[in-house]
Amino acid sequence: EDFESAGHGWKIKGNVEGFRWGNSTELSMETLNTTRFLGANSVAAGEGTLCSDYAISPRLNLFNKSKVYAHFDYSLKRWQQLDHLKIYWRRLSSESWNLIVDMPTSGVGVGFRWKKYNLELPSECYTEQMQLGFQYDDGGDLGYGAAIDNVVIDEQATSETQDITLAKPDVTLYPNPASDQATIEFTGSSIGNMTLKLISIDGKTVWNQVRKNPINTPETINLKGMKPGT
Repeated sequence: EDFESAGHGWKIKGNVEGFRWGNSTELSMETLNTTRFLGANSVAAGEGTLCSDYAISPRLNLFNKSKVYAHFDYSLKRWQQLDHLKIYWRRLSSESWNLIVDMPTSGVGVGFRWKKYNLELPSECYTEQMQLGFQYDDGGDLGYGAAIDNVVIDEQATSETQDITLAKPDVTLYPNPASDQATIEFTGSSIGNMTLKLISIDGKTVWNQVRKNPINTPETINLKGMKPGT
């Protein structure tokens, strides 16, 4: 689905409190993508208004399939850890959603950057009425937003998109600059153990910790006692 037609068949709120359909001008989302897409704009919703929605695919018949992949383009900007774009699946419209992945940001900059993604769907969802759900949520505060485009469901893996099993974590450090403490957070797929080091401007390690799979677990770095500019 490239979302060029209004009859795309995806279920969305269709207002500023969730996903809308249109181009970058209509959705007030600055991006180099000149086509139409589904976009959620937290800025358009305004501060104090929860911008949260599922973009739900039409029902998909995956019965008796061995491997199925979802390929899509997405854009996600994050402000102070508020913005999240999560991919879910469900066997039936009457059942609850099951999380597949909490997406990393697609890039940094003024405009919305786009990234391709290749995701193998869990075998548990290979049913006759399976649905995909792309959930955006700004945490009830003023965030940025997210968008999706060019969703393809097929049985072909591709090296042209980033595979979830090879995805590097997205790293966010805030506040920046920092004084008494800073927080570092990783989002993306599981990465196992990680050594975190804070290295001063003269190359000395001033803080060193080992963490077991720190995905989606904020880590606070104590900076008290360090000289400004360290």
